[in-house]
Amino acid sequence: MSETNLKATEPRWEKFQRLARERFPHGKVYGVRVRGGVVVAYERVLYTRTFGGQAPAVPSRDRGDQWRRFMLLCQEAGDALFPEVHFRDGDPYLAQMEESGCELTSA
Repeated sequence: MSETNLKATEPRWEKFQRLARERFPHGKVYGVRVRGGVVVAYERVLYTRTFGGQAPAVPSRDRGDQWRRFMLLCQEAGDALFPEVHFRDGDPYLAQMEESGCELTSA
C-alpha cells in the first residue's frame, strides 16, 4: 500500500481519531470493524479516566507514526475484524488479531 493511497483516505479517519483522543485516549476498543481499509465501527470500549492535571491527548508530529502504521495495517487488511485495539495517549499502539486454528497431522 502506498503512502499516496493512505493520504487519500485520511479524511475518513478524522472522526475515529478525534473520538479516540477525546473519549478513550487510554483504553481498549473491542470488536473493531474495518471496511475498505478504514475503521467503520466498534462493539465496545473499556477505558481509563485519569484524575489530575493531565490535558486531553492532542495529535503531535512525533506520535503520528503510530496512527500511520495503524492506518496502513487497516488498509492492508481491507475488510477485517480486530478483536482488540489498545490506545495510549490517544494513539493506537497494539492491535490484537485472531485467526482460526488448524489440525496438525503427521504425514
